[in-house]
Amino acid sequence: PPANETNAILVNETHYSHSGIVYYSCLEGFSHESGDLVRQCLSDGLWSGMAPVCEAVHCQIPDNGTNAVLMVSASLIYGTVVYYECNVGYELLSGNLSRECMEDGQWRDEAPVCHRIDCGTLEPTTGIELSSESFLFGDTVVLTCMQGYSSKGGPNTLTCQADGTWTDSNFTCALIVTCGHPGNISHGMVHGASFVSQDVISYE
Repeated sequence: PPANETNAILVNETHYSHSGIVYYSCLEGFSHESGDLVRQCLSDGLWSGMAPVCEAVHCQIPDNGTNAVLMVSASLIYGTVVYYECNVGYELLSGNLSRECMEDGQWRDEAPVCHRIDCGTLEPTTGIELSSESFLFGDTVVLTCMQGYSSKGGPNTLTCQADGTWTDSNFTCALIVTCGHPGNISHGMVHGASFVSQDVISYE
């Protein structure tokens, strides 16, 4: 048989007599770099050409993806798997977070596309208005009381967090109860101009 090949196999192993021709094939994931894939047995008992040498297929550094971090392996040869992570506060929308180097030198699947995490629509309680209709990671919503309501508790801001939840707030709005003017008294006067719940007036 002919001399040892590198990362290749003989396709036909019986044609070792004079003028016999043998064929080689690179192993899966390897490509022909040097030597000969076809060799013939010569009259002097030697084989024509040189034993083939096949090298592992290399893939180029893959795309970074969108809003994602690529963790590149030291080796980018056939069979290598690289991994991605979405940026903090982002989640996978399309593509894949792991990709494999294939035998044709291309990467399997598409680079990941990550988008901002959605904390979900806020449902304000009675008397509260929201300053924004965007509820994605990093968004801040300010809570204010509608006309006729007064604020209680706080803080009045909520922020969408990386885990998809909103920051805590015990902000509430209470309906303003108006008692109306208490009426004047004979030969006296009323001290006080506000007549809503919890207000105190005095007479003189």
